[in-house]
Amino acid sequence: MIGTEQLILPDVFLAGTPKSGTTFLFDLLAQHAGINASNPKEPFFYVDDACPYNQKSSLTAKRAYIDFYEVDGSQLLLDGTSQTIYQNDILKIVESASVKPKVIVVLRDPAKRILSSYGYTKHNIGAVKPTMQFEDYVGYLINEDYDSILKHCRDEKAFYSLSNELDFSNYAKYLKRWKDSISEENLKVILFEELMSNTQHVLKEVLGFLGLSSIGFEPESESKNETVAVKNGRLHYILYKLFGAVGYRLPFKAQVKKVYAKLQFGEKENSDNEAALELLRIHFKPMRAELSESFNLDLDRWWKD
Repeated sequence: MIGTEQLILPDVFLAGTPKSGTTFLFDLLAQHAGINASNPKEPFFYVDDACPYNQKSSLTAKRAYIDFYEVDGSQLLLDGTSQTIYQNDILKIVESASVKPKVIVVLRDPAKRILSSYGYTKHNIGAVKPTMQFEDYVGYLINEDYDSILKHCRDEKAFYSLSNELDFSNYAKYLKRWKDSISEENLKVILFEELMSNTQHVLKEVLGFLGLSSIGFEPESESKNETVAVKNGRLHYILYKLFGAVGYRLPFKAQVKKVYAKLQFGEKENSDNEAALELLRIHFKPMRAELSESFNLDLDRWWKD
């Protein structure tokens, strides 16, 4: 762990971005003997006070950061909070730290990441009313019509995420801030598409970046946190909030979730989102060029011009 005068920092931040395979990568890394992964995956301890995801408002809030870990001084502490990349206060902390944490960021085609984030917020959480379709949402977003987005959201977190998605997908902006704060050698940028198609190669690179051996390391790889479709959005949202408050005390938690999934989850929507995705790709074209040049990334697999 990395200590400052008043705070304990993780050795590794899996800092972002949301809906880009961070849960998948976190679960793989957590199986390494040299890594002590946070429990839960996203402590939300080092997010700004103004961020609605800040864990201080949670019923399960912890007073000390180290309480998210089973401490073993021989392991690297891994924090999987995917909102970390967007925060301001943690940047000031790491800038003043004599030893910098390692930071891993997973980037995804921004148009498809926004589609996935929208689907997750609407279906997995149930926090978006069924009256707003993806093409409607993209129109509101491009035109900065945040009032219309707000009308379709059931809580503050949903509005926070959906209203900020254009900014959250400005990867070049946020990566430059982190590179300036921790230096380039402490920053590892991964492409979601490469992580999914060539997992073992990416994992070997990440472990090398962390100074850990990959010899004989063959973790179980099961994709998690995928977007689903629900049959009753309002009911799902109510139960999601309730389960979030008491679920950690609920006996037979896994069995309850399995039964619920059979009753509530259906087939994914087959809506044609290509027009909306194309609008987003046009919007992000300048950022893609800047990102490719500044961080020497081959982004052709995101989309062809």
